[in-house]
Amino acid sequence: MKLITTALLVSLSVSIACAKEYVLYKKGFVAPVGTVVESKTESVFKDMKMKMSAQGMQMDGTMSQSSTKIENLTVISPTVVEYTFISNKEEASMVMNGQENKMPGKPKPLEGKPLIFELKAGEWNVRAKGDPLSEADKIEAKKLISPITNSGIYYGAKSREVGETWLATEEGVKELLGDSKITKSDIKLTIKEILEKDGLKCAKIEMLIDVEGIQKDSGMTLGMKGSAEVYRSLKYLTDIEVKADVTMLASGKAGAGASMNMSGAGTILETNSVKAK
Repeated sequence: MKLITTALLVSLSVSIACAKEYVLYKKGFVAPVGTVVESKTESVFKDMKMKMSAQGMQMDGTMSQSSTKIENLTVISPTVVEYTFISNKEEASMVMNGQENKMPGKPKPLEGKPLIFELKAGEWNVRAKGDPLSEADKIEAKKLISPITNSGIYYGAKSREVGETWLATEEGVKELLGDSKITKSDIKLTIKEILEKDGLKCAKIEMLIDVEGIQKDSGMTLGMKGSAEVYRSLKYLTDIEVKADVTMLASGKAGAGASMNMSGAGTILETNSVKAK
């Protein structure tokens, strides 16, 4: 009996000692020089329920929207990264009191304008590659510094084992919700397994999402709840693929004397193709 117990204890200690840990995020990490990441993000939300109130009247309706965003990132040197927001195609339609109103997408700030992110004296800065940016574009470009140079911050810098579950960092939740005051911060992450995806060694990660924040510019409350499946490259520390099924929530003022509540389910698919020169 003692022999069996001893053998079990030895086996357990060996398995613990051999448990492998994986790094998913490093602050300031830059992929090898020459790395090119081509990114495509598609989202579809259909028949989201809407309630609007204005001047004592209440209207019920639905909204549907879809978008396809294409981006490109190239590592020029350990301290210089070039990024281009190539295009963003959007379509949306709203049905209110039986009347349909189609809303074509509008050009987005920085669309088609290459940017240079450069690390100087320990701090990342951004500038236009070509013609100087307008003041409005400079503001939008600065908002990209963290997402571009600190991608994946919600994973945290601590090494993780397969099967381990942890909470995302608050900084990571801010990256997800943008320029918002966070009122609910709950993202649970679990490494399910290590496998190969598109020729790269990846961690398969499950995300359970329940977050909410108040936008600083509009005052609208935005929320997201659902789940996502992520394949993250362990070499390039880049999400190769993200599939999310989520419910979006929005509420707040929608103009002078008007308010809005909207909720609905949809899907988000992000794919990143990594090429090394």
